[in-house]
Amino acid sequence: MIDCSASEMLEHLLTLHPCQRQIAALPDDQIDRLRELLKQAAAKNIGAQVVYEALTRGFQKLEGQALSPPLAFEPRNGESLERETDVPPQRVVA
Repeated sequence: MIDCSASEMLEHLLTLHPCQRQIAALPDDQIDRLRELLKQAAAKNIGAQVVYEALTRGFQKLEGQALSPPLAFEPRNGESLERETDVPPQRVVA
């Protein structure tokens, strides 16, 4: 792939990249930071495809962290959520 300028990479990120919605939703200060990072990448001859793949991995990692944490009492190895010591005996009323 032919190296792109920072503005061409930013245009691609906002229009064609799989994470374009997440990128477009960034606040202005983050877009400005991204623009500066893209300028640095272009100056260091880092290929556009490398930049796009890195951003994709970054957004996928963020999405993975957004998932809710596991429950504190999540069963393991077929173990029941209720243990005899945790649940008081129930009385049957007839």
